[in-house]
Amino acid sequence: MHIETLKVFCDLAELLSFSKTAEKHLLSQSAVSQQL
Repeated sequence: MHIETLKVFCDLAELLSFSKTAEKHLLSQSAVSQQL
């Protein structure tokens, strides 16, 4: 597991939103879900 994946996971847990997490990390929503 990469450190960036952990950061995305932590932000998702905090924000409770795939779209907000994706926006924060400059990713698409599908990229966020694929990382997890």
